[in-house]
Amino acid sequence: MSACSSTRPHPSDVVLEERLRSHQADFDNLVRMFEEDSDVVKITHKSVFFDKSPIRNLPKGRLDEYRNLFKTLQLEGGIKRERSHILLIASTKGNGDS
Repeated sequence: MSACSSTRPHPSDVVLEERLRSHQADFDNLVRMFEEDSDVVKITHKSVFFDKSPIRNLPKGRLDEYRNLFKTLQLEGGIKRERSHILLIASTKGNGDS
């Protein structure tokens, strides 16, 4: 468990739904990119985590593209793969991933 110094609340469902509607093409692009990078299990603003395949580096331009989309889409925690799902992490308050 990690302490979180932020007092900012999680975004409401209404805010998240509006963000999705107004940036649908960017969300689609982010998911498409992540599907292409199938050996990556998680990308945050600071780190890239790979599955058990041989470690490689994402090209800087590709990583910058992810991080720009995170900023545009206000994805505080980035993106991660869990089983057959892709999770877009809008808020990390209190979950230990911050």
